Amino acid sequence: MVYDVIIAGGGAAGLYCACGMDRKVNGLILEGSSSPGQKLLISGGGMCNLSHGGSVKDFIPCYFEAGPKIRSCLYKYGNLKLMEFFRDRGLPLYTRDDGKIFPESERAKDVLDALVRGAGEKGFEIMTGHKVDRITPLDKCSLWEVTAGGRTFRCRNLVIACGGSSFPKTGSDGSVLGVLSRDIPGLSENIVKPQPALAPVYVEGYPYGGLRGVSFSRVSAEAFAPDGKPLAKIAGPLLLAEKFFSGPVILHISRYLKPGCKLSINYLPDAKITAKEINGLLSESRKSPANTAAEIFGLPKSFTQLLEDESCGKLSAISRRLMADTFTVLKVAGFDAAMATRGGVSLDAVSTKTFEVKSCPGLFIIGETLDVDGMTGGYNLQFAFSSAMAAAARIGGTCPTLPFTSLSATSLE
Repeated sequence: MVYDVIIAGGGAAGLYCACGMDRKVNGLILEGSSSPGQKLLISGGGMCNLSHGGSVKDFIPCYFEAGPKIRSCLYKYGNLKLMEFFRDRGLPLYTRDDGKIFPESERAKDVLDALVRGAGEKGFEIMTGHKVDRITPLDKCSLWEVTAGGRTFRCRNLVIACGGSSFPKTGSDGSVLGVLSRDIPGLSENIVKPQPALAPVYVEGYPYGGLRGVSFSRVSAEAFAPDGKPLAKIAGPLLLAEKFFSGPVILHISRYLKPGCKLSINYLPDAKITAKEINGLLSESRKSPANTAAEIFGLPKSFTQLLEDESCGKLSAISRRLMADTFTVLKVAGFDAAMATRGGVSLDAVSTKTFEVKSCPGLFIIGETLDVDGMTGGYNLQFAFSSAMAAAARIGGTCPTLPFTSLSATSLE
């Protein structure tokens, strides 16, 4: 009277895991929102940036401190496997010049439809409006009882794929961490408090509101603690928004920032020049400092003009800001604007080969519910795939001689 597999969460990781089963099962996906894959539908601006091209060896640093820990999983179920996965399901992909991988249709809905169809083919029913609010291990974790939507279900294998806390309106609100902390013995000490990642950054006295939409192809951003301790240094594109800094370099460094930290931006990271030398170039030119800086360094004229205006033409002030435009962080945008979540269940609590909880056989945690956050460019959806495939492979190997379908499935009213 049990399901073979119950997956809590009908987002990317949960659907990948269902599709990854090596045989048809009596499976159930419990989705808390009104429809599956809501966050998937808005990913990549609705185009669904599934992964990144190139060697998977280059992926490791894109997951920050978690990268080395998930190396073997990424190697085994990497971007080439993901592309093969979708090709086998009739959904061709392409790699853009910037390395991002998209479906050829550039429609996230096509990705979701393929995953929902694949889950159904592997025997999974999807129940929407069923948010998991209690988990009870039975018989020394050989059986799991799950309460969701006022109903109780039992299964042999339970997969937690509820996502992180970003974009909570899509159903990814982080509440499952409270359930796991309360219901799974010993897991509370292995839960890292969630915080926004890949989020815009607000600073005190932001001066670039009038330059909304101006971008830089490459700057260097440094984060410092309130006491001046260096936290991180990252290079990449920058975007000036009306009220905050954005663009990949800011999204990536946002995970290190909090109110009171310092954010310093070098607009000439590759120029190999000092502020004193910049000052000399500006002073020797017959053109205005704004025109000279824009022409020599390839910077937006509107930006250099603002620097000239704010410095009242003082060359040392312009030079200093080009090399180290420094601000005090007011706040990092919240989960409503963050693209990912830093925090969740620590990787120390699971096997990073199977994502099975070490202390609870039959319980798996995958995707963004774990304390893994990647850079922009498809890395977070790649980890959803990689961790899901690893868990599915383990579940498929738990009963190598007994077909899953020999078990009947029912819910306990």
